[in-house]
Amino acid sequence: MLLSASSVAAYAMVVYILWVDHTVASAADQLFYLLLMFNSYFSISFTESLYGVRCLSDEAINVPLGFMYLGLPWLADQPFWFFLLMGAFFILAMCKYVNWLTRISANYFLRRKILANGLGALLGLAAAMAILYWDRPANIAVVATAVFAVANVQTLLIDPLYRHAPPKRD
Repeated sequence: MLLSASSVAAYAMVVYILWVDHTVASAADQLFYLLLMFNSYFSISFTESLYGVRCLSDEAINVPLGFMYLGLPWLADQPFWFFLLMGAFFILAMCKYVNWLTRISANYFLRRKILANGLGALLGLAAAMAILYWDRPANIAVVATAVFAVANVQTLLIDPLYRHAPPKRD
């Protein structure tokens, strides 16, 4: 798992260094993407080791999520499209965990996961709309990345979403 996450992060850095225009907005978008990779490592490691849901509908969601992971670094120099795709990514991830509600008995964890993905979608779509209406892509990308960084501190350190044994509050 760590090798896969490292490979995707390395891929994103190569794309950024070789093919993306270097601006404040693209640097903020790239940092946002790397934070997403960091968070995804913990998310996938935790959910796959504890639950490992395998079904056709889950795979139907995982394939587009994977393509979005690969596509996001290419949009780092286009903040509107980057955050629009990021919002769509979180909406699709939210659908994945809504689908899991009927398959595993971890409602407390899944509700928190769905809420976290919903907030990620809201952040991505709000940033895209703000860029569209205020035309300050660098400022908005920096603020959105800072908000996402604080959210990562919250979900990974302060009130960990990915605990070894989720509490039984179903």
